Amino acid sequence: MPPRSAPLPGPPFLVLTPSPVRYLVILRAADRLPRFGLRVQDRLRTSTLGELIRQRWLNMTLEYPGVEFERFAIHPDRFEALVRLGGVHEGRSGLRGIVAHFKAAVTRDAAGESPVWERGFQAVPLTSRNGISMTIPSRAMTVSGKMALASSSSSGASRE
Repeated sequence: MPPRSAPLPGPPFLVLTPSPVRYLVILRAADRLPRFGLRVQDRLRTSTLGELIRQRWLNMTLEYPGVEFERFAIHPDRFEALVRLGGVHEGRSGLRGIVAHFKAAVTRDAAGESPVWERGFQAVPLTSRNGISMTIPSRAMTVSGKMALASSSSSGASRE
């Protein structure tokens, strides 16, 4: 029987990414209900909670200056975002910590609208281990075939 390899030293939540790693992060509304807005004539009319999510996400760049928060999309029942990590990230600055911080801040700010989120989140790596960037299928972040993306510098979802 071959010898078992010893665990690597250091905390188990340490993530070393020498080249940037991009993730598609998907957060779902509690019970998958349309809590973040409603579609009106192929556009999203964000709810108060949807606007709160948009504002919180735009502020994440200030709280995590070493992390790139790229495009994001607010859907009636979920939030999707592209996040690029690079270097060493652990604890609060790792992807789990960033998402936990974001979800907690939105929940705290939305006092009375509890629960806001479904437990956990999805993170799809879009960069392979050798640093080659992979593309996002166009259907991954669309609403009725139309792109529902916004850059971090724009308004996110439209409001009518």
